[in-house]
Amino acid sequence: MNQHGATNRLFISTISAVFLMCPYVLVAQDNDAGRLRPSVDGDDLAFRSAVKQCQAGSAKSDLCTQALMAATLRGDEETVARLLGKGVDPDRHYRGVSPFMIAVTVGKEESVRQMVAHGANVNSRLPDGNTPLLDALQNKRHNLVRFLIAKGADVNAAGSTLPAPLLFAATRGDTESVAVLLEANADIGVTDGGQHTALWLAAENGHLEIVRMLVERGASIDETHNGISVLAQCIKKRRKDVALFLIAKGANVDAPRGAITPLMLAAEMGDEELVGALIQRGAQVNAQQRGGPDSTALHIAATNGHDKILRMLLDAGADLNTRELRGYTALHSAAHAGRATAIRLLAKRGADIESRSSLGFTPLLSATAFGTPEAIKALLDLGANSTASDGAGCNAICVCASYSDHDPSLDVVHKKCELLLARGVRVNSLDHHGRTPLVILAAGRSIRTDLIKLLLRYGADESISDKEGLTALLWAAKRDIPENVMPLVSRRARLNASDKLGNTVLIHAAYIGNPRVVKMLLDDPRSEVNARNQIGETALIVAAGAGNIEAVKLLVGKGANLSAMTDGVGKPIERVDADQLEFARQQSGPGVQLAAKKGPPPKRYEVGRTPVRRTEQNGEVIVHQPPVFMLPSMEVTSSMVDVRGENDDFVDETALMRARRMGHRQVADFLVRAGANQ
Repeated sequence: MNQHGATNRLFISTISAVFLMCPYVLVAQDNDAGRLRPSVDGDDLAFRSAVKQCQAGSAKSDLCTQALMAATLRGDEETVARLLGKGVDPDRHYRGVSPFMIAVTVGKEESVRQMVAHGANVNSRLPDGNTPLLDALQNKRHNLVRFLIAKGADVNAAGSTLPAPLLFAATRGDTESVAVLLEANADIGVTDGGQHTALWLAAENGHLEIVRMLVERGASIDETHNGISVLAQCIKKRRKDVALFLIAKGANVDAPRGAITPLMLAAEMGDEELVGALIQRGAQVNAQQRGGPDSTALHIAATNGHDKILRMLLDAGADLNTRELRGYTALHSAAHAGRATAIRLLAKRGADIESRSSLGFTPLLSATAFGTPEAIKALLDLGANSTASDGAGCNAICVCASYSDHDPSLDVVHKKCELLLARGVRVNSLDHHGRTPLVILAAGRSIRTDLIKLLLRYGADESISDKEGLTALLWAAKRDIPENVMPLVSRRARLNASDKLGNTVLIHAAYIGNPRVVKMLLDDPRSEVNARNQIGETALIVAAGAGNIEAVKLLVGKGANLSAMTDGVGKPIERVDADQLEFARQQSGPGVQLAAKKGPPPKRYEVGRTPVRRTEQNGEVIVHQPPVFMLPSMEVTSSMVDVRGENDDFVDETALMRARRMGHRQVADFLVRAGANQ
């Protein structure tokens, strides 16, 4: 708990004890130990006894202070007057609280008046660190506010937890108190911790009458914080009546260069009256906000589909060709947001429907990636080039596939793609990575069954592979998404197509180990269960090495060769991946290390499933590294690496040997039972 919280709790505890006149606090007699003891007559008796003792004794005692507190709480003004007349100090503290504090806090106005008349300090601090005036304002005790001010309360003093009185009253919309404070010459320039004046606080909270009063007293209507004017803040907070008042009073309708303007905010809000008032006052329609999307009022209106405001801005001279951070024109913004009516309006006014963004997006491509079918149709009807590609070589269907994860509704994505396909957009176009839209969908990490079926229905060629040699089916198997594999298998996609390293769809599926995908492939009679990759690995060897027992069982059940072995003869390859070598080094223990190759490059490299190491045979350097299908595409010159190790033995492996070496005992036991040679 913070300090103020602890103080307030003590204050409340003290008041409660005094108010109840608990017999353990106030009693009529002392016991033998000289301490107060309980009274059998209860609270009222204790109170009367305390008052009587006070009148008979010293006015400066704790008992007298408590008695005055109790009288105040009970509303016993006669007793309050008698005790004050006796000389009890209203500012004397008992347990951190004074009678005057209690009178102010519980709103006993008559007691406050009497105590002030007897010298109570109107600028004292309450336990929460605030002044009596602030407490009265907080509780909207207007008579008490007037009284305290008349008796000299500091109208500009802030509290520990509350700002200066004028700021507090202006924020809360307390018109009556603001009027009283202004009459008492409260400082209209006083600020809070954030340097906001009363005008700012009243304006952003929509207190028009207080704003009017402050302006009449000379408050500045052009206060600005972090580039935001008080006018802009009013519009941002949707305080329309205050904003119109400030505009009428001559507030600056623009903003510092690069800052958000009132016109931008009004355009976003969609308020035609405000936009009209700002334009009439000369607001700059082409001002740009620095560093953000939709940087002009025209972009903002286009994004939000405020068509009438678009017309107003264009009539006032807004530039159709101004570009924002992404290189978007207003037409791009409308397309991005799926605003078909705004698209037609801007095009009619002369917007370039083939303009390019920073990523090479035309408005049609923006609508495809982020917009709606209606926006796409509007652009196509206007004659947008349906064959256009972005900076990565992606046409509209390619973009639709690439951005399918960006739209929360797959139905909308489906409609967008189908609309484009129906308009003749090429379904088998390639991007700069050699990917077709079908490959892009299959390479994604989401279920896209219906979209894959749609592309296939419009003639997507499932045999086309990307630069890595991966077809859509190979990608779907690698991603382990059966729902994407199924429509491709059903369309008789090439089951035995392989990537550049010789891995077939079945080998990829065996490595991933999803029984559903493996079974789907094996159930097709076209699958070659014993197909081998470049190093002679079969699907069974790969599945055994990965410990995928269910895949192993399915493969054996379909006649996988238990005796098949990886190739024993090294095969030259053109690339060695440094990251894969490092991975293998880490897996193979301290006996293996990588070092920069010195001298002529090795003559030959061999790829095997064993840990990476360097061996020599007949004077030739041979490097063994992890399986081919794990190599990524990054090319590294063979002379860049050299691998040394202690274990120079290399043994060709069967599925059983692979399972044992990798520690997959369950797989090894199954293969033995299935008849594998030990």
